[in-house]
Amino acid sequence: MPDFGGAAPPSTVAAADFERFAAKVRNPGLAGKLAGGLVGALFEDPRAIAAFFRRFRPIAHVPFFRPNPPHRGFWLITRYDDVMEVLSRDRDFPVPFETAFRELDPTHENFLLGMADDDSYRAIHAETMKAFRLEDIPAIGAFSAARAEQLVEAGGGEIDAIGGLLTQVPTEIIGRYYGIPAQDPNFAIWLIAMNLHSFPHLVTSPAAAPAALAAAAHMGPLVDAAIARAKQALDPAHGRDPGTILGRFVQAQRSNPVLTDDVIRATIIGCMLGFVPTNNRASGQILRCLLKFPPYMAKAEAAARSGDDDLLERVLFEALRFRPINPGPFRLVAHDTYIAAGLPRERKVPKGAMLMVATHSASFDPRQVAHPNTFDIYRDLSDTMRFGWGQHFCIGYRIAVEQIAQTFKPLLLRGNIRPVRGRLGRPQYYGGFYEHLYVRYG
Repeated sequence: MPDFGGAAPPSTVAAADFERFAAKVRNPGLAGKLAGGLVGALFEDPRAIAAFFRRFRPIAHVPFFRPNPPHRGFWLITRYDDVMEVLSRDRDFPVPFETAFRELDPTHENFLLGMADDDSYRAIHAETMKAFRLEDIPAIGAFSAARAEQLVEAGGGEIDAIGGLLTQVPTEIIGRYYGIPAQDPNFAIWLIAMNLHSFPHLVTSPAAAPAALAAAAHMGPLVDAAIARAKQALDPAHGRDPGTILGRFVQAQRSNPVLTDDVIRATIIGCMLGFVPTNNRASGQILRCLLKFPPYMAKAEAAARSGDDDLLERVLFEALRFRPINPGPFRLVAHDTYIAAGLPRERKVPKGAMLMVATHSASFDPRQVAHPNTFDIYRDLSDTMRFGWGQHFCIGYRIAVEQIAQTFKPLLLRGNIRPVRGRLGRPQYYGGFYEHLYVRYG
């Protein structure tokens, strides 16, 4: 059971409570702001800190960090080889998301990212891979580019680049592609709130958990109603592609008993948590990197003008290497075991410990990554690990890359992108996620 900081136990959290708790996440008070500011400053550009740990303590016990959920000690893994080892040993170092995922589901179902590699995981993963199809990507890209063009054109030289563009477009894709109505103006922030609770963070407001539960109280019934409508609309002859992720799950349910309505709901919600909030954070990080480093912005604008979409993707996601979504994913230690066994740096990590597997540090490790501090758009995915590694490599990464690049493109084509003056030109956050950042262009 999470610590609600005296705010409210889960049994008393209702959908109507969302705004009350969300306001506390946005404004965590002086202590929360100081803690968040300290962590933010540490990870604004953690390359120097990461280099120190890689050299002197690559597998480090860090006693003063206490991320949720509760655990037996916190460890930081910073070298490339050790990061790859941990992410490849799924049974020894499982993900710590299951409890939070189940708390957010009406029937306490788990989601793929919180599951171990067992028969149930493999069956659901296989159906999920069938639902998300590579042939869908061009249509997603075309919609992203067209809708972004409309929004940028309507802005007339100024736009909320986060709330009015980089979060707006993936949210609309939820309705068109996932098959879940996303018209509610709070839809994206519900997902962000649920994501903030689902994944461990170094600093979290006590109000984050009840806000997430209130958001889930909106989301669960909404998805259940969408499942019922998808069943009614299903082609009795099985022949026609429903055209949405939800429709494909419902169609597959006829021949696969694993796909109960509860499993479909948990899987769809989990996939949405991995799409809108993750793309929000990634897009915001890319934008801030481009704004901070004019040479990178110039490369991105030139790539957009060239019409070479592969080039544009490479520029944007190399920027994300310098300012990533997070320092790295978390993993639990399933039993006492060793990392880098047999090497001078080997360390024994105890059962129940929490690991931060610092993929950002690994992507700057000169032992394995050539010229890590150079902005190099031709790096391999293995150099960056932006989409994870091992069992939980992002299954929708190609969709995410397409959506993000095509949403950025119309803005980059206008050129001369800069923050507006004053408060609106500074990022506004929900937890560590972006809500607003206004820019001028053209």
